[in-house]
Amino acid sequence: MDYPFNLTGILYFPKITKSYEIQKDKISLYSNQVFVTDEVKNIVPEFLMLLHGVIDSPDIP
Repeated sequence: MDYPFNLTGILYFPKITKSYEIQKDKISLYSNQVFVTDEVKNIVPEFLMLLHGVIDSPDIP
């Protein structure tokens, strides 16, 4: 993507239980409020895969 681009979202760390497991498909990607994907492993680094939430951007093609 070219800079600058608009990005709106809410990401949070859920309450962690005793077992540590990376949960995939917990971040959803939207473009103009239309669901695009929940596969964001190429967008979000591996160490942040504990995050849950949504990202919305009108600049996503």
